[in-house]
Formats: sequence, C-alpha cells, structure tokens
Amino acid sequence: VVALAQRVMEEIQRPFEIDGREVHCGASIGIAVDEARALSAGVLLRNADAAKYLAKERGKARFVVFEESMHAAAYERMELKSDMPGALTSGQFAVHYQPIVDLETGELDGVEALLRWTHPTRGFVGPDVFIPVAEHSGFITTLGAWVLDQACADLRRWRDADPDGRTFHMSVNLSVRQLEQPSLAADVAAALARHGLSAEDLVLEITESVLMTDAAAAHTRLEEIRALGVRTALDDFGTGYSSLRYIDKLPVDVVKIDRSFVARLGEDPTVVQAVVDLAGKLRLTLVAEGIEELEQWDILKGMGCDHGQGYYFARPMPAADLQALAAARRRPAPAA
Repeated sequence: VVALAQRVMEEIQRPFEIDGREVHCGASIGIAVDEARALSAGVLLRNADAAKYLAKERGKARFVVFEESMHAAAYERMELKSDMPGALTSGQFAVHYQPIVDLETGELDGVEALLRWTHPTRGFVGPDVFIPVAEHSGFITTLGAWVLDQACADLRRWRDADPDGRTFHMSVNLSVRQLEQPSLAADVAAALARHGLSAEDLVLEITESVLMTDAAAAHTRLEEIRALGVRTALDDFGTGYSSLRYIDKLPVDVVKIDRSFVARLGEDPTVVQAVVDLAGKLRLTLVAEGIEELEQWDILKGMGCDHGQGYYFARPMPAADLQALAAARRRPAPAA
C-alpha cells in the first residue's frame, strides 16, 4: 500500500496542461491498514482521514500511515472543531496586540492583531494548535472576519480616546481560506467603512505558505486589496524556498523578516543585511520580527531596517493595555 501511495503521488505531481497553461498538483495521502479485518468501514475511513490530516500538517505532498497514537490527537481536533463556534459567540476568543516600533526613534508605529483563545476547561489554547484546525474545517473565514472587525473597532476606539489624535496602523493576518474568498476586498472595505477608518490605516499580512497554495488566486486578491489603498505584507520572509522569487512579482508593500534570522544577528548578519538591501532597492518597508535584545535593535538600526517588533519592546497585550500604553507614551518600554 505504501508503494501504491508513492506511485499515486508521483502521477499526480506530473505537470499537465489546461488551455495551454501548465498546471501542477499535489496530494496528501492518509493510509489506514486493518490486517485483522476487525474494524468497520467507518472506523477505517476515520483512521485514514486522521493520517491524511497529519500529512497535510507536516507540509503536504506526502503520505502518513495511521498509528494508534493518532487517536488522541484526532479526538482533540474534533473537540476543538466542535467547540469553536460556541467559543466565538461566548467571548472565549480575544484579540491581543503586539506593538511595532520605528527602529530609528523607538516610537510606536503600528500594532499586529493576534488571536487568543481561553477555553473554559482547557485553559489557554495556542494558535499553533487551533489555527490549523480552523483552517482545515473552514471556520477560519469566520474567525478571520471577526478578528478584522474587532481590530478595526479597537483602532477606532484608541483614536477617539487620544486627545492628540496620534495615529498608528493596524496589521491583521489573512489565511489561505480568506484569500480564496472573491468577496475579500469588499469585506475589507466594509469593515473600514463601518468603523470610520481609511485604507492607509490597515496592513494585511500573508505568509509564503499561503502563496504557495494558490499563487494566482493570492495575486488576484492582493491586487484587489491594494486597489482599495490597503497595504499588504509578506510575513515570515526567508523561511520558504521561493521567497526571493516571489518578492519582486507580488503586490506587497511590507516585508517582515523572520525571527530566526534576527536571532542569529550576533553570529552572522549577512542574510539580514541582504534582505535590508533588497527591500531598499524594491522600495519595500521592512519589519524585523523577534527582537529580544538591545544589541539586535542596534544592529538592525545600523543596517537601515525600518521597523521592528518583539519581546524587547512588548509582548502581545489586551486591547485595554495597548490603549494605556499608547495614551501614556508612544515609546514602549522593554518587556520584563
């Protein structure tokens, strides 16, 4: 059965033509074996589906053979999937915000909206756990729309509460499922209008994994978003093989360099300097993620990097704390 799965994957991955265009496909395969013939067809299919889910989670274009240890993980995913709609309506989800600072001045320049889930029995459920489940189930489109609306509402509230009328932008992440929605640009425009914000107030972030899922559709959606005047950002830049190939072709305005490169700044700043130079030539705004030390800030500032975020400046915080920080001073203090 493993040999069969390999042959199937090889055949599916062969390029083919549709209307003169070369198309490439991939597959994630889950395998369940019942040598004792003791399982029902339903259980066997469930096991194969659990293995397929794990194959997709491990990076797609691969196969996984079901093992008994996968039962608990599959059951947990099913529970989380069924809990999500009620969690949203009952207020278990919240949006926290991490400051983005101007590295030259250290002043607050923007914030990134980050979704958090506090479950009544499980406690804190990490985004790395529930986001893949939401993506797989399709509920991520509902969650994403809610995060966008909540982020816009909070930004409006902060603006109204600031007597000096000082402004900063809001960054919100988009999922692959949201980019598949033809109504995305219209939904974004409606959220901005609903809260009295301008397009310049918003930055929408995507990751390279989103691009590699369906580059053509992502390009179309991003063009529609930019036509509104909303800026777009490529998150986790440098973690994917094709980043450099995409960067000069995609309609993006901001590049966020991955924290793994920032963490190695003291040892080897070559990669970061190359990205800074590239961003400058392409007239892209650069944001360095994962700044945790003063030395990293100094190096990045010396390189000419525009902006940064990380625990050195502030951890993600509830909306009320961000409002207090913005009202007290525009320069976040180093996090404890």
